This record gives sequence, C-alpha cells and structure tokens, in this order.
Amino acid sequence: MKSLTKLALVAGIAISFTISSFAQGTAMEKKSLSGARAETMAQIDAAEKKFVSLAEATPQDKYGWRPGEGVRS
Repeated sequence: MKSLTKLALVAGIAISFTISSFAQGTAMEKKSLSGARAETMAQIDAAEKKFVSLAEATPQDKYGWRPGEGVRS
C-alpha cells in the first residue's frame, strides 16, 4: 500500500508539471478567461501550487526510491 501511495504522488507531480507547462499563459490571456474555463484554470493553478509545495517538502533522498528486487515497478 505504501508503494501505491508513492506511485500516486509521483504520478500526481508529473501530471502537475505537464498541466502547468500546458496551462501557462500571459496575464492578459488569463484575464480574458471567463465562466467555466476561468474556474478550471483557477483549479489547475491551485492544484499546481499544492503539488509543487508537496514536492518541495519531500526529502530529496526519497525521490530515488525503487521497489525491491523481483517487485514490478
């Protein structure tokens, strides 16, 4: 179960970086958004901030974790 949690964390971080690089725009583009799209962008920005702060809080040595020999990664 612990490895599943770590896998979800790593996947979430990867998705966050992908979404953030895709979702980045100029300030003018963000100001022109309205309705559902603006709400979605706000939610993506909030999720990005949470994932980045979680990644920064995770100790560097934990990123090299691999499952034991004979365990599917």
